[in-house]
Amino acid sequence: MAGLPALTLLSQQTKKNSDARAKVITKKTRPAIALTAFLENCRSTGQQPIPEGDTIFDYAAKVGIPHDILLLHWQEFKARYSEEGAKHQKDWRAVYRNSVRGNWYKLWRMDGNGARALTNLGEQAKRAHTKESA
Repeated sequence: MAGLPALTLLSQQTKKNSDARAKVITKKTRPAIALTAFLENCRSTGQQPIPEGDTIFDYAAKVGIPHDILLLHWQEFKARYSEEGAKHQKDWRAVYRNSVRGNWYKLWRMDGNGARALTNLGEQAKRAHTKESA
């Protein structure tokens, strides 16, 4: 009986290693797809493109990016990557996270008081996306 806990531990470790290898293989072999295909896959499986618990929301809260600016960034992200000939990616959620962290579209800036405010490009995007949703 003394060897049973060790076998259980070894079995659990082997399963973890196997699961980790399966994740790596899955990510490596996942095909790059268009954002429109990713969004359609999300709709058909009932998933949110950026789930509620995604780490980007914690990051945005930590650095002071308000929800409305994060939403504007998502609208711009979708618009740019939904165009004909746009890049295909394996992990659209990671690309979105990177785009927010790097402020790729330069939609916001920090004002003198440390608050986030829209830049000229941000105001332009806001107008474009407000007209789209109207």
